[in-house]
Amino acid sequence: MMILNWRFAAGTFGSSLAWALIASLVLQPCGAALAQTQTNCSSKLKQAEQKFSDALFDEVIVLLEPCMKDGNLTLEEKGRAYELLSKTYVAQSYIEQATTSIRKLLELVPNYKPNPERDTPPFIAQVEQIRNQMREEKEAAVTEPVTEAAFPQTWHLIAGGAVVAGVAAYFVFKKEEAGVVPPPPSVLPGPPSLP
Repeated sequence: MMILNWRFAAGTFGSSLAWALIASLVLQPCGAALAQTQTNCSSKLKQAEQKFSDALFDEVIVLLEPCMKDGNLTLEEKGRAYELLSKTYVAQSYIEQATTSIRKLLELVPNYKPNPERDTPPFIAQVEQIRNQMREEKEAAVTEPVTEAAFPQTWHLIAGGAVVAGVAAYFVFKKEEAGVVPPPPSVLPGPPSLP
């Protein structure tokens, strides 16, 4: 009997070990692909920086946009990529894309400051304009009354009314059970006579 249990345990352990080996063999390429994608995007960021310095703006966009969608960059690399894309969009006069990219840059790196010695005046102006807009939006969100806050209060009132109605109904039915019955409607006095 003892030998039988040991063989069962060994079989279970062996089975678990086999499944673990199979899983590691299957998942290992996935991890390698993820690491390769991250290093691929890191190298694309370096290539994009070189393309930007060569004023090949369309190539910068082609290199960086897929990496920004996949999210295979570190936070520092994302900041650099958003900065590079923002500068590229401003240089190409793609105002909507520049605004979106600068917003994401400022959300990711709130204390970002353009470098006046290397950045163009239009880029610096755009960053400051969007920073001011974001600050105004934040202040407006703090000072404006939130209309959604009224809904929980309304629900509290409705729930409170339901509780009061339930308690009142309990006492009415409790009185009926105790033998105290309200007078029937025919016993009630009629309307007063007119003078």
